[in-house]
Amino acid sequence: MNLLNRKMLRDVDMLLVIVTAAAFAYGCVVLYSATYAQPSLTSSDPLSMVKKQAVAGLIGLLLAAFFMIIGHRILQRTHLMVYAGSILLLVAVTLVGTRVRGALGWIRVAGVSLQPVEFVKYGVAIALAGQLARKEGPLGIGEMVVPLLMAAVPTGIVILQNDLGSALVFIPMVLAMLWAAGADTKIVLGLIAAGIFVAAPLGYFLFLDDYQKARILTFFNPGRDPFGAGYNVIQSVIGIGSGGLLGKGYTGGTQVQLGFVPEHHSDFIFTVIGEELGFIGAAVALLVLMAVIWRCLRIGMSTEDRFGNLMCIGISTIMATHVAINVGMSMAIMPCTGIPLPFFSAAGSSVMATLMGLGMAQSVSMRRKKILF
Repeated sequence: MNLLNRKMLRDVDMLLVIVTAAAFAYGCVVLYSATYAQPSLTSSDPLSMVKKQAVAGLIGLLLAAFFMIIGHRILQRTHLMVYAGSILLLVAVTLVGTRVRGALGWIRVAGVSLQPVEFVKYGVAIALAGQLARKEGPLGIGEMVVPLLMAAVPTGIVILQNDLGSALVFIPMVLAMLWAAGADTKIVLGLIAAGIFVAAPLGYFLFLDDYQKARILTFFNPGRDPFGAGYNVIQSVIGIGSGGLLGKGYTGGTQVQLGFVPEHHSDFIFTVIGEELGFIGAAVALLVLMAVIWRCLRIGMSTEDRFGNLMCIGISTIMATHVAINVGMSMAIMPCTGIPLPFFSAAGSSVMATLMGLGMAQSVSMRRKKILF
């Protein structure tokens, strides 16, 4: 076991620590504004949701510290066990999970609701990195079959659980990791084209429920059902647009504070930022999140450890996909699928899993120089 020593601690990416802390703090500030005046969310304590977020952050830090201590090499050796555990966790959710807003994705443990798929995303990234790291050099089509199947299994299970947003995260993750592992760009582009023109239409007609189909149709024409499927997105766009350059002021967003935007503490938290803090506040939020993603990606690029490189790319892609889908959904440039914005949305499982993933990336940073000896 690669226990910590002083030399390893010197190689902790401090910039990643700083931007992660900034993103979490910014998220708590925004979350307070989104929830303090909502008795249905906070009861009698205006800080209730922020406190829950802080507890999730503390647990996430403990998970991050654990993976920093044990080292990512253990994850490489046990990647198949991690994969098997991830699939079993999704199966358990299917059998005994709780349905929330149409999606079967939550398990209650000691009175606390957890969303296992948030952790499974990183488990699959570990498994794919372990599988792809076995071969050096370019990947042929035959060598891509197993990784694609490994990603297809959790994607299919999550789709059957009606959690389309989480299912979408696996697709760019596996494609990015295949490309980074040496797959030909033309093959990757071909897979993307097949997904858009073959898999997506089949999935739409064969697997999606009526309300999910309505969300996709609303994406192309939000005005087709302005008081139904299109309501959330329309109100979100109104809120963000009304924020202008500087916003209406902290806690001053009328669309949010008067309850016109549903789920503004979770799925539509970006609306709070855009309306109350304006373009500047939204830009700062995105820059901080992009800085976290970039530092994680930079760690992967700076190591010659193939497994560590691929794992960091997977972790970065998971976060980037979350940001792209959530922000795009809030601005009506992506379908409304319901996925948390890292560090901002009131989603304890997402906070814990994201910090866990960044802890894995830090493990690579701390041990990247060992390969030189």
